[in-house]
Amino acid sequence: MWRRRSGILGGKQVHRLLTRENVWVIHDYMGDVRLVPPAERVEFWNTIADGLNADKFSAYYGVEFVDEKGRSLLVVHEDC
Repeated sequence: MWRRRSGILGGKQVHRLLTRENVWVIHDYMGDVRLVPPAERVEFWNTIADGLNADKFSAYYGVEFVDEKGRSLLVVHEDC
């Protein structure tokens, strides 16, 4: 079972998690959810970086979850 580990993450925290291959990354765009594989994460970061660092009304925000085995999941929500 996954439990929320953090509040809304800043850009540096999201980038740190994106660079770890053992972290699962999910992109949620208005309910359309997809896994972001490690090979696509640099491109994904380039797409979302400005939106994460804007302000509290930015288009992207990340939240980290962990499970009972200590695995991490980063969910990046995209709002329009």
